[in-house]
Amino acid sequence: MPKMVQTQEWNKTYAIIFVNINFDDDDLLSRSDLKEILNRLKVIENHLLDPQDWEEILDYVMEDGDIDEDGFIAFTEFSHIMQRVADFASTFVIRL
Repeated sequence: MPKMVQTQEWNKTYAIIFVNINFDDDDLLSRSDLKEILNRLKVIENHLLDPQDWEEILDYVMEDGDIDEDGFIAFTEFSHIMQRVADFASTFVIRL
């Protein structure tokens, strides 16, 4: 598959993921959206990480992903993050 077509397919996948984790429907990922991901993964509820650890994760994701430093991760920034995740294609599963 040509790289251009492959990139378009991944952008569709990223868009689906982005919409599903944008819990407040504002077209931006906020710190609260990211925290909700941890909640839904039961990371917080089941105490899989200490509060300090998950706060550090949130800090890191926001620092690394918020390229324009506006306090949010827009779709273009999210897409950039996902392209850098080497094993994403083989590890990501959406269960419906």
